[in-house]
Amino acid sequence: MLRTVIIGAGEWGKVVLDILQDSPDVKVAGFLDDNKDVNSTQIAGIPVLGDFKSLSQIVKNCRIEAAIVAIGNNSARAGIFERIKKIGMKPINAIHETALIGKNVQIGQGVSIVIGAVINIATVIGDNVIIGEGAILSHHCTIKNHVHIAPDASLAAGVTIGEGADIGIGAIILDHLTIGRNATVGGGAVVIEDVPVNAVVVGVPAKVIKYKSG
Repeated sequence: MLRTVIIGAGEWGKVVLDILQDSPDVKVAGFLDDNKDVNSTQIAGIPVLGDFKSLSQIVKNCRIEAAIVAIGNNSARAGIFERIKKIGMKPINAIHETALIGKNVQIGQGVSIVIGAVINIATVIGDNVIIGEGAILSHHCTIKNHVHIAPDASLAAGVTIGEGADIGIGAIILDHLTIGRNATVGGGAVVIEDVPVNAVVVGVPAKVIKYKSG
């Protein structure tokens, strides 16, 4: 069994813990979190071992082999993911047993797929991706690294989601469209055309309301 830490002891960390506790291949040794209020406490019987700055020492002292980043913010999650890889830890996946995953689906490292998600055939999912409850990814979609797809979002066939993009709750993206890197699709939006890099789109149909820096 891989001795594993969950990085992030908030609500999403508890979701990831719920999934990993059913895995016969993983032993959750603890959480890491920069919130001093939770350090040295326990969550569902699992200790919070320290903050993220202490990662290297905790890995050594507790014989940690693997990690998963349970933080919703894409940029923060990406930075931590790259660090755990750099120090040689294995990024593991947390995939709920009720998720429906078709044939020839490729899934990267550090991916969380939760209750009731549907991922159809020939879809490619990059590293460090979060796919929320009831989200539907139709066939031949491509999800780049560090993406967050919120609950009940629906992606039609052949959609591409750029690195670091956020897809809001209940959003609908029509077939063969591209959502640009670091873009945000607001909750409930219906996307009928490509979304530019760094754009924030909302509404039905979705329209650009601003651009993010970076």
